Amino acid sequence: MPRFGDVVIAPGFSGTVSNGFGIIFYVSNTTNPTENQGAPGPGAAGRSPRGPFGTIQAAVNAAVAGRGDVIVVQRGTYSEDVTVDKNGLTILGAVPYGYPDHVIIQGRTVVRGSGISTYNMEFFSNSASRISLKVGDDTTESVSFWAENCSFSSDGTTEPLCGAMVVGGNDHTFKRCRFIDNTNGLAIHSGISSYVSGLTVEDCRFLENTTADITNGSVLPDAGYVGGINYAVRNVLFMRNYFGAGLVTPTDFIIITDGTGTSNGFMAENVFASATNASATITIPSTIEYGPNGTRAGWSTAVPA
Repeated sequence: MPRFGDVVIAPGFSGTVSNGFGIIFYVSNTTNPTENQGAPGPGAAGRSPRGPFGTIQAAVNAAVAGRGDVIVVQRGTYSEDVTVDKNGLTILGAVPYGYPDHVIIQGRTVVRGSGISTYNMEFFSNSASRISLKVGDDTTESVSFWAENCSFSSDGTTEPLCGAMVVGGNDHTFKRCRFIDNTNGLAIHSGISSYVSGLTVEDCRFLENTTADITNGSVLPDAGYVGGINYAVRNVLFMRNYFGAGLVTPTDFIIITDGTGTSNGFMAENVFASATNASATITIPSTIEYGPNGTRAGWSTAVPA
């Protein structure tokens, strides 16, 4: 009998009709005797820490779209390509303090569903020619992707082509994430039928990305995708992000090109590891409002010339 103030979780619903109450699936590729979880493996039911799925993809496949299912992933490195195509799915790394480097997907992750949320995860493509996380692809545009307290990083040896890439769609958010040691940190590209619109990047850290921290011009997704209508981005919001240098300073902190004049948005309270907000490291169209933003020279609302 629950006491007053205890958190009560509704029982899982195992049918196929969406009723707003999701169920929890568990994933582990190691055996933790202290939890008596049993031997992990794809053949397990995945409904208990004692019988988890052995792969993240197995849990995604078992989930039901629109039900609000949650996948809880125990710490470990999961060497697999993952396709997330179930709407309304949450993937949660179960680690102390939410430290993302303790739950790693080593492979390419592609989000093809809408309303997908990820927390406390690290995404690493393990390839210099692949993107670690791609939201949307050459056939699908996703809506309302959310990544919080996630890391898009290399292993210190292999530098992914891109930490994360958003391909079309709208209402995407990256909050308190880290983009570290990629060729490009975050790339934005129009999709098969729409611009990227409603992109929020807030309280994130960009460090040691070689070419650009945020770009929308030159990077295309892997798998040969060359589509998209142009490079415009709409309703972007970049707030309280840190664009650092570390051992490697990127060629550009931010480069957003727009030949159509249709981009718009707002950038403020960001800090750049440079002396000025020179156009050599920050390039944005005049339709994106700028300021105040900080550099080593202080805070300024002056748009990069």
